[in-house]
Amino acid sequence: MTSLRALLVVGTRPEIIKMAPIIWAAQDAGVELVIVHSGQHYDYYMSSVFFKQLKFPRPSFYLGASGLDNVTQTAKVMEALTAILEKTRPDIVLAVGDTNTVLGALLAARKMMIPSGHVEAGLRSYNPLMQEEVNRIVADHVSTLLYAPTRWAFTNLVAEGIDVQRITVSGNTIVDVLMRFLPYIQKRAEDIEGFDKHSNYILLTLHRAENVDHPERLKRIVLGITELSKRGFQIVCPCHPRLLRRLQEHGLEGAMRNSVVMLRPLGYFEFLSLLYQAEVVITDSGGVQEEAFTLGVPCVTTRYSTERPETVWLGRNVLVGRDPRRIVDAVEQFYGKRFTPLMGPDNPLGDGRAGTRIVRDMLARAEAGFLASAVEEPDLRDCGSYTRLVLPAESVNGGSKEVQVYGIWGDDGVALSFGDSAAVVGVYSRRPPKRLRS
Repeated sequence: MTSLRALLVVGTRPEIIKMAPIIWAAQDAGVELVIVHSGQHYDYYMSSVFFKQLKFPRPSFYLGASGLDNVTQTAKVMEALTAILEKTRPDIVLAVGDTNTVLGALLAARKMMIPSGHVEAGLRSYNPLMQEEVNRIVADHVSTLLYAPTRWAFTNLVAEGIDVQRITVSGNTIVDVLMRFLPYIQKRAEDIEGFDKHSNYILLTLHRAENVDHPERLKRIVLGITELSKRGFQIVCPCHPRLLRRLQEHGLEGAMRNSVVMLRPLGYFEFLSLLYQAEVVITDSGGVQEEAFTLGVPCVTTRYSTERPETVWLGRNVLVGRDPRRIVDAVEQFYGKRFTPLMGPDNPLGDGRAGTRIVRDMLARAEAGFLASAVEEPDLRDCGSYTRLVLPAESVNGGSKEVQVYGIWGDDGVALSFGDSAAVVGVYSRRPPKRLRS
C-alpha cells in the first residue's frame, strides 16, 4: 500500500470535532499525520479541551491566527501555513468546514501546487452575504478532492461544474462522533454549575456575526427569548464569548440574565449531554442543527436560510429568522415532541462511517496516482481542442441560420462559446455531444 503523509488543518471547535473521525481512521490505516492548529478559537474551553475529550493528538504547529478580522485572519493562515508546507511537504492537505482557517489552508495548498481535500464540501446556504458561504464556494473550487456529506451537497457541486470524478459522497463525520459517544452522552448525568439538567428546558446557542454583532437583530432574538421565559419555559445558554461581549456592548445582558440560565462555554460532551436532554434547541449554528437532527431534538434556527436543508425537509428543524413571534410559535409547536435519534443508514447526513470512507478514498487515489496527476498541467494538444465548428441551421433548435461554435474539448468535457458571444454555455460531457442546443 502507498504511504501517505496528510497535513490536517483545524482552527475551531467544529473543525476539531469533525476532523477527529478522520484522524481515528488515518491512525488505524497507518497514515502519517501532521496536525496544524490555526488558533482561530483561542479560548481554552472553546478549543483545547476538545483535544482531550476526543483523543485528538496535540498539534505539531500553531499559526497564532486569533482575534483578527476576516481578511487578516485568512491571510495570516496562508502566510504562516506556507512555511509549514515547505518544511513538511505533505502528499495532501485536508480541512473541514467553512471558516477562514479552511479557506486560508486550501488556498495555500493550491498556490503551492499541493493536492488538497475539502471535507464538508458542497454545502450551500445561497446567502452571498454570509462569510462562510464565500469560504465554502472558494474552498470547493480550489480543492483537488471534495468530500460531500450528503447527496444534496453532491448535487450542488455538480451544478457548479465540478468534475464528478473529484467528488465522493462520504457522509458527515459528526454522525461518526455522535454514534461513537452516544452511550457516554446518555450516561453523563452530573449537574453543571448548579443547574439541574434533568428538568425540562430549552437549550439556546447564539454566535453568528450576522445575529449577535447587530444590536437590533440581537434585540429581536432576545425579545423572543424573554417572551418564552414569561410563558414559563426554562432556557439554558452556554454563552459563547462573542455572544457575551455583544450582550454587554448592546445593553442586553440584563434582559438575558433575567430570562436565561447563563453558563460558561462547556466541554463538548457536556454540551452534547445538555443538548440530548433538551426539549428544544434554539440555535444559529450549522453544527448544532446536525447534532440536534441526529439526536432527535427539535431545532429552531434563528436564520433565514440553512446549508443543511435535509434537517428542514424531514420536519426536525424550522427556520424562524429573527422574528420574536416565529421563535415563540416554533418552540411551542415543537415542545414535548422529541424525535427518534437517527443512528444508522436512515440518517441522510451519514451512517457513522464517514471518517473511514474519506481515508480509504485518499489512500486509493494516492495508490492510483490521482493525487500526483491532479497538480500536473493538462495537455489539450491532441484532444481535438480549440475547435471552430459551423453547425447547420437545423441542428441548433431548428433555427434558420448557421451558428459558429468555438470549443475547448478535453478529457473532462467541453466548454462552448456560441457565435461572437463571450458567454460560455454549460455543456459538459464525457464525449462530444451529437446535437448541440443553443
